[in-house]
Amino acid sequence: MLIHLQKWRLTKEFPYEKNSYQILKLNLDDLLEAKKWLIHSYQVCESFKSKEKFSVSDYDALESFLSRFARVCDLLFRKVFRSIDVYELEPQGSLLDVLNRSEKKGLVDSSSQAREWTELRNQIVHDYAHHDLKTLFVDALDFTPHVLKTIESTEQYCKNLFEKEPK
Repeated sequence: MLIHLQKWRLTKEFPYEKNSYQILKLNLDDLLEAKKWLIHSYQVCESFKSKEKFSVSDYDALESFLSRFARVCDLLFRKVFRSIDVYELEPQGSLLDVLNRSEKKGLVDSSSQAREWTELRNQIVHDYAHHDLKTLFVDALDFTPHVLKTIESTEQYCKNLFEKEPK
């Protein structure tokens, strides 16, 4: 077993062997891929806002949209923003600390707005019954353009960081 593990280590790269630049780049790439799917779902569901009743296929689209919204928020706040902090040698802290630093960097308009997105994400992920799906959906629709703007700001911020990275 030990020989097999040593051989594996010679041919594979362990994730913890990546430096903070590589981790940030990977997390940003994941975010940008998830953003594409969020935009797709947003465009599909945007017309549902005025509907009173949803069909089964509408519910499928809504569930996909809400799931993608939650995934993008996770990637943005818990992966990319934290990766930026690690790359910039910021002290690790709570999610609120991360959001406050992100506001100071100009990545989000306000940390309180980002907290609202996080709270909505938590409702989406943890309210399995979705008793008030319409409210969750409308809130996610309203927040999505702001989340997308934040992703664009974050992408530009990271590009500026990457330009400083020695090749």
